[in-house]
Amino acid sequence: MAKILIVEDELPLRMAYDTILKREGHTVERARDGEEALQKVEELQPDLILLDLLMPNIDGITFLQKYDLKKHPKVKVIVFSNLSHSDQIEKAEALGITRYVVKSTVTPSQLSQLVNEAIDEE
Repeated sequence: MAKILIVEDELPLRMAYDTILKREGHTVERARDGEEALQKVEELQPDLILLDLLMPNIDGITFLQKYDLKKHPKVKVIVFSNLSHSDQIEKAEALGITRYVVKSTVTPSQLSQLVNEAIDEE
């Protein structure tokens, strides 16, 4: 199974995603914002990052700019946000994300499926 970093500022969502992904057998670490994620990502060396965009301190786009996926080509990133503005999607895609998903449209079982599909992609 995979090592996953959940970056989400809302505690109930962070805990729900944690529970869902641990049930699938994944190792999960959580961060409440991009700043904490930047600290944890080097230690965890995740296979996948589940990333919200609207967060305090360092938002998702800034996290992607600082983390620089070109330096971490094996890491998959699913942006899981309620922002559906095309400019935000384009910015995230230009920074190398794997997928952009509007979280309000996804059920818990679909989240598991999205994560597993992203991990299995070559």
